[in-house]
Amino acid sequence: MSISPARTHLRLWVLMVGAFALLGLCTTFGISSFLIGNLTQDARANLLSQAKLIALQFKPEDQSRLSRSDTALYKELTGALVKVERQVPSLRRVYAIRRIRGVYENTLDSTLAAPGGAVPAALLIPTPSPSRMVKDVFDSGVADADEEIVTDRVGPFFSAYAPLVDRTGHVLAVLGVDGDAREITAHVHAIERASTFGAIAVIILGALFSVIVVRQLVRSSRTEAWLRGASSSKGVFRATLLELGLAGSACAVMGLGAYGQIQMGQLKADETTSLNRSAALEQYRSSIISLLKDDKRKVATLRILSTSAEADGLVWVSGILQSAAEGPEKDWKEPLWQSLIAIKKKATQELSARNQIRLDTEFVNSNLNSTFVLAVFLAFGALILVRSAMRQQQELMIARHDSQRHQVAYEQVATNLPIGFFTYDEGLIESSNSAWDTLVTRLPGEDRMMALERVVHDEDLDMLKTAFKSAEANGEAFHLQFRVHYASDEIRHYETRGVWVRMEEEGIDNLLGFFVDVTSLVQTSQELELRNREIQAKNMLLSKALTDLEENFEAMVRSLVKAVEAKDKYTAGHSERVMQYSLRIGEALGISAQDLRILQRGTLIHDIGKIGIPDAVLMKPDKLTDDEFRVIQTHPTIGATMVRGIPVFEDCIPIILYHHERLDGTGYPMGLAGDEIPLLVRIASVADVFDALTSTRAYRSAMDIDRAITILRNDVEKGILDGKIVDVLADIVLRDGVLWRTALDEAA
Repeated sequence: MSISPARTHLRLWVLMVGAFALLGLCTTFGISSFLIGNLTQDARANLLSQAKLIALQFKPEDQSRLSRSDTALYKELTGALVKVERQVPSLRRVYAIRRIRGVYENTLDSTLAAPGGAVPAALLIPTPSPSRMVKDVFDSGVADADEEIVTDRVGPFFSAYAPLVDRTGHVLAVLGVDGDAREITAHVHAIERASTFGAIAVIILGALFSVIVVRQLVRSSRTEAWLRGASSSKGVFRATLLELGLAGSACAVMGLGAYGQIQMGQLKADETTSLNRSAALEQYRSSIISLLKDDKRKVATLRILSTSAEADGLVWVSGILQSAAEGPEKDWKEPLWQSLIAIKKKATQELSARNQIRLDTEFVNSNLNSTFVLAVFLAFGALILVRSAMRQQQELMIARHDSQRHQVAYEQVATNLPIGFFTYDEGLIESSNSAWDTLVTRLPGEDRMMALERVVHDEDLDMLKTAFKSAEANGEAFHLQFRVHYASDEIRHYETRGVWVRMEEEGIDNLLGFFVDVTSLVQTSQELELRNREIQAKNMLLSKALTDLEENFEAMVRSLVKAVEAKDKYTAGHSERVMQYSLRIGEALGISAQDLRILQRGTLIHDIGKIGIPDAVLMKPDKLTDDEFRVIQTHPTIGATMVRGIPVFEDCIPIILYHHERLDGTGYPMGLAGDEIPLLVRIASVADVFDALTSTRAYRSAMDIDRAITILRNDVEKGILDGKIVDVLADIVLRDGVLWRTALDEAA
């Protein structure tokens, strides 16, 4: 069984892209890992050397005898910390930890250093258990540093620890140094970004290169046949050789670039190592200068410096320091002066070495870029030559193959399509299938366009012709519905869709169209529309009936209110005015339309319970007795009971029941206070009191606006009424005046 050409090409392309991707990823990952590893290890070694050198500037015994009362010693040690920070700006923090009978205490901390003050409260107290590395340094007496960079709220850092050992070899304290790792982290991120971009570039260029190579390999029928034979099941061995050859070519193209990248990485690592050596030399120089300033020879310090220099690979510095420690005491400074001269000379050599490394880096980078550009130009030049030689024959073969395949597919679709199918060009229907002929009842030998015009409904014929002409003129797809009128007077609905088939160079060829019978869909849509209109008409009737019912119900309620107020001519129109005042207050406060509707209904019937109060009590002109007042206090409860169970007034019950409640809890019938009284009830209460004050009663005359507002404000100060609502009502009545009795009120 042979493999298709498309599958063969894809297989070759995937193989080449995979080779490029694998090589690019491995190369960039290896280089980036190498550079990042060298960078972090060098930084760790440098910080460790700094920690050991800084530890030499502190006496281990001082850490043991440091106490909160010994401010002079603390001041001396703090001054040494400040000096260290000035010498090494890259340090974030220098601190010391001592261990006394298993308890760890921080004795020094550069972040808390105060040379002229007392010991900070955070020092010389038991601290939580330190890190595992600090404990290891206490136990082993060997300096160590963190392997990984840590990040806190300030930024990335890593730590190194050096022991402070007494003459007996006992570790009295551990000096910790936190080095700023922001620059190292920035370098690491830059290396990672460069590696990522490099890998992506290699994959993209490899994919493009593979596409071009594969296309050139299949430009002729002879090459096509050879490739298919090489990829067949009988030619597995030949196919494998071909794939291995292509993979080898891809690896060879990238090999030179990978070698150049490795050289670049090594040069960068050498430059970093040189910088670290320079930093170490500067540290030793500072330590030697500190020793020279002292008149007494410190043998232990010289030996520790000698051992540290030997561990750092500075054997010549180690020898000079050892000779200073073991030579005559009167001549011990001379070797140190010689070491300073030698260190300066070595630092100059390191600077020259770094300059040479930079020159080598620029040279390798220039050669690498030149090699890459030359390889790209050579590859594209060769591919262009091959393409120009094979292009014509390959395109002819592909076109012939595609034409045959499309012709077979076209004939199968046209023959087996279960719906009406036709082609249209230059005003004529050129071909159709049997389903289309049946839909238009085309007679044998009848012209297709004439058959269509014969059955299309007269009202839709012009629309159909216009759609065909417009689609042909603009080269656009179209979609429309039309009716067909058969000889049996049957009318059916059809939907037609058309799309233009375009050739690559010749423009529009013809229109492919489809006919679908949508009579059932149209009839269903018409029935749904008719039913929808019927439902809308019924909804309108129901809405009108509901509106009439509400209007009649409200009229009945108003009549009931008038009947209640007719018992006392002085209260005629009171409910209407309370409603108007309440609505104006609610609008000013910006309450919702639904709440305004509840406020309107509730205030209109708020005194409806007075219908159950005896006339002798209700209309008594004199002061009421306690028993009579208790009878009056029942009218809110009577009113709420009357409307309870009537859906339209359910939301109004709080206004009816609580409109005599007061904020200080002195109201009735429930004695509510503060926020227990709803906002709508507080509005109704203020409006009710104001209208009562400004209306004439049997026992007094109506008050003017100013006096009524003054009384309301006094009630606000006493905590009886809502001050905000009273202010809103005052603004309204001072602007618009009070609502007076109308003739209708008097009649009531």
